[in-house]
Amino acid sequence: MVTDWAAHKRLQQEQLGSNAAQSPDTKLAERVARLAISDPLVTQPGPSSASTPPEPSAARVVLAETEQSIHAVISEAMNIRRPQIGRQEQSARVLESLGPRIKSAIALLRRADPKSEEPAVLWAKVDDVQRELAIVAESLKYHKDTPEKANVIEQMRELESELTAFTATLPDDKRPLYYDSAYTLDNPIQHLDPMAQIMILLGLICNVILGLSIGHTNFLIESITLLVKLAMSIHITPDAAGHSSYDAVQEEILRQLPTSLYTAMERLNLDGKTVLYAACPSCHHIHPPTLSITKARTWPTKCENEVVGVDGRSICGTALLVDTKTHPRPIRPFLSHSFLNYLARLLSTPEIEHEVDRACDEALCQHRALTSRVTAT
Repeated sequence: MVTDWAAHKRLQQEQLGSNAAQSPDTKLAERVARLAISDPLVTQPGPSSASTPPEPSAARVVLAETEQSIHAVISEAMNIRRPQIGRQEQSARVLESLGPRIKSAIALLRRADPKSEEPAVLWAKVDDVQRELAIVAESLKYHKDTPEKANVIEQMRELESELTAFTATLPDDKRPLYYDSAYTLDNPIQHLDPMAQIMILLGLICNVILGLSIGHTNFLIESITLLVKLAMSIHITPDAAGHSSYDAVQEEILRQLPTSLYTAMERLNLDGKTVLYAACPSCHHIHPPTLSITKARTWPTKCENEVVGVDGRSICGTALLVDTKTHPRPIRPFLSHSFLNYLARLLSTPEIEHEVDRACDEALCQHRALTSRVTAT
């Protein structure tokens, strides 16, 4: 059977013309499908075939067209301009997503039943709500003041009041207290140059061990810094304009050198953590701060201590705070070291922790021995 190649080619052109309005993906699929069309059967050579050049095969034509379609589709996909979302719209979307999170946290507290659920389960729900509050508060830091942000803050205040009322009905939390003390194991000067480390150590020795005053110690530190600069200037070569400057390594070393005893102590990160309490001006009872949604410290507005008077027990109720330009502050502040920070630094030394454990073990052994004697008698 002899195939009419001209008729076959006309049929393909008609099909391509009818599918011109289709999408690039549809045309690409059809052109790839045409690769299955077999080449036309080769006719017997005759007198006319010797002078006429052979027609290209159908598979080659379809393959070339398919390749062009693939390049066209890829080029079109790469040139698509996706709409850019502005910052204001992004902020609105984020604020809109925070509302459902707050509502779900409020619903979690309202569904909790302190009468039927275990205290550990209830406190776990409190932890989940506090975690949600922290996430929302962190998200609000990067948004400008808008009505949407004010609405989210109002919802957070409602959640805080719900959380306060819920925790007031719970028994004392007897779960272990987890405190992140990883900062006590960090070496604050390990990234400094050895020259800077030696100067920091020298400043501490002069002030603490040798008993030099702060002024004398600062004079020694500044003198050593001057000597270091003079030693570095020996290898400095001036440029074409005659200006001399330190190289990048020398600049970094000079930047790390302490300029005074204060900066040397600051590099060691020896400052302890403190807690600012609000002391009652009347009964001297201290009230610890709590972190609000804005990460600012807040205290009760009035003293909540019970005092004994002529009429029996009553709440003190003395005002604790005074209004300032930024936020209320305690009338009588009481600054104290953080006990958790003290305990974390104490147990960060393995030798001290071993001694503490040994003392506790000995005390428990003596208690058990005494209990067994009492039981035997």
